[in-house]
Amino acid sequence: LAEFSGSTVTALNSAMFQFSVSGGGFLLIPPGLYSLASAELSTPILIPSNVFLECAGAQFTITGSSYIGSVFRSVNASNIIIRNLQVFGNSMAVADGSSGAFYNFVQDTSGTGCENIELDNIRLQNFAAELD
Repeated sequence: LAEFSGSTVTALNSAMFQFSVSGGGFLLIPPGLYSLASAELSTPILIPSNVFLECAGAQFTITGSSYIGSVFRSVNASNIIIRNLQVFGNSMAVADGSSGAFYNFVQDTSGTGCENIELDNIRLQNFAAELD
């Protein structure tokens, strides 16, 4: 992750863009504390197909008081693994059923949906999701 500049959200978005261009990849996020600014997560980090995120015990903390839709999102993607990650949310959600999430999988009208998504050893705390 250190090879990408900017905030943690910017660095993750840069890595995911590079993976989308190259057809996938492996990203090791070393152990440590990482801040994800809630204002930057107004658009979730888009994970393309064929991506393996090994978080090696990394801890993400969502900072700020902005509502987030989700931390990660995939649209018509497959073969994604996220492993060994802790995420501490900011308890912010709106009553529309679409906010406060960790991961959002989407099939748009032109796509095939998402498949083969593996979340392993993920710990979530302090997330909020509300329904009307």
